[in-house]
Amino acid sequence: MADVAAILQRSLSGERAHTLVKDITAFYRSPGSAGYHAATTLVANILRESGYADLEETRYPIDGETVINGRTMPMSWEPYGARVSLIAPTQAELVNFEHAASCLAWWSQPTRPGGLTAEVVDVGTGESAADFEGKELAGKIAFIRNTNRQEAWAYASQQALNHGARGILTDYFLFPAPPDRTRERVPEAVQLLRLGANNMGKYDAWACSVDYPTGQRLQELMSLGQVVVHADIRCRMFKGEGNNVLATIRGRDMPEESVLFLAHTSTGSRPGANCAAGVALLVEIACVLRKLIEDGELARPRRTIKFLFVSEGLGSQAYISTHRDELPNTKASICFCSAGNDQQKTKATLILSRNPDSIPSFLNHYLQGVMDRVPKDKYWAGKHQLDISSVAFDQVPYTPWSDNSTWAAYGVPSVLVMSWPDIYFHSQLLTADTIDPKVMLRAGVTTAVAAYEIADAGVQEAEVIGAEVLAQSQFRIQATVNDAKRRILSAMQEPGGREEARKIAERMQRELRYYVQRDSQALDTTSGLTGSAQDGALEAKVRVSKDDLQKLADEGIASIKDLVASSLEKR
Repeated sequence: MADVAAILQRSLSGERAHTLVKDITAFYRSPGSAGYHAATTLVANILRESGYADLEETRYPIDGETVINGRTMPMSWEPYGARVSLIAPTQAELVNFEHAASCLAWWSQPTRPGGLTAEVVDVGTGESAADFEGKELAGKIAFIRNTNRQEAWAYASQQALNHGARGILTDYFLFPAPPDRTRERVPEAVQLLRLGANNMGKYDAWACSVDYPTGQRLQELMSLGQVVVHADIRCRMFKGEGNNVLATIRGRDMPEESVLFLAHTSTGSRPGANCAAGVALLVEIACVLRKLIEDGELARPRRTIKFLFVSEGLGSQAYISTHRDELPNTKASICFCSAGNDQQKTKATLILSRNPDSIPSFLNHYLQGVMDRVPKDKYWAGKHQLDISSVAFDQVPYTPWSDNSTWAAYGVPSVLVMSWPDIYFHSQLLTADTIDPKVMLRAGVTTAVAAYEIADAGVQEAEVIGAEVLAQSQFRIQATVNDAKRRILSAMQEPGGREEARKIAERMQRELRYYVQRDSQALDTTSGLTGSAQDGALEAKVRVSKDDLQKLADEGIASIKDLVASSLEKR
């Protein structure tokens, strides 16, 4: 049997993928824009050159009118330039698209020839209606201050537009993640934002981000008196289209079943590397897996492996609308976002966002095992093999961040690989130089091993995956029991600890029962890897595994109750 992990470790190249990241970041890739289409065409050409002669390319409207799966597609949007300058009470350039292309919010409207000169009105953080009371914004420019509330930008910008603002200036910083990702810690970042309230072109208005020192300077000047700026915004909103590109390695026995990879060729300003790493990595995996299979180093898998390149969110909806019959047979989807950040430069960890518990699947437990066993890139003293990783790679709970949430909404087991927290997230500072080939390689090997093994799984492989689910679940149950006991013992040392100990015990009992239910359902899904014919022996093993989980949880609950009772007696 081929050592899939070892073969992929030596065959995939983080350096090769990093070179493609540099090429992709030459393009500004907003949905429907020329840069988005250029990046998508670049990907398609590389795939064809590698041997994918029959790519499936699908065009769909991004026009502000077409409804797909109940969602109206936004307008296409493309920027060309933006320059905002202070003209009173002093003169200075505040922000320039040429130096920070992330400054211009998506779905901004252009100013008229000659630009716009207008007063700036401070509306604070814009988090409440009170921030706008008594403020005359019609024809003026609203200044929205940064706040650590993640959802505040959408509300504040909507309110500014509703009150007649022709423009918005802001030093807003999305998704703060202390201690590293904060507005004060990354003062030079100019945040890329979306003017979502205007994605259908309802308002004749624009929005521009500035860095933190500029925002502070504007606030200081507005506290002294009137502030006037001149803005020259060049962009367009138009009826365009998206383009999905699908490359396929057809399965040998069960081609109707599949494992899906996806990444988005949209997103990010120029030279923004956000999401470019995911696209480049997916191209690398697609090309390498195909060659290994064609050369006979890896057997053609039983199931089909698909590589889908989309405009984030929009392309997935378009694909799902025309391929609904495929969804029940999609065993897993693996979504790449910013899957390659340099962990020192950006303070980011490579993370795998789990499949939501609402979709029963072996995927989370199985992937944890793959993450642990794939080759690492460092030695440790006394060993002569690669077994320590310089790349931090962790699982985190389900996060509806990207296309993983779109596919999960339709019942497809879906995970997301990305880097977070990223101090340069969607700013002009996230360039190809902040992407690390080692991180891309770790993400690539782990997910390619998982995808190939799931695609090639039969009865015996399903048994192994089921054993992995059982082992991971048993560990989690026992860890929960141990944690409950530690917390109960700690609580009993405090005044009023009896009641707190009872609460801890009750809460942990509920958690244990939930884990048994969730993981029993995950075990059931391993039977779906046997093909159309059900395997009685595998089903029997699944029943035994589920009974083992229930027994372990029952024993844990009993021991927690005993600890509470004995602790009360001693008190």
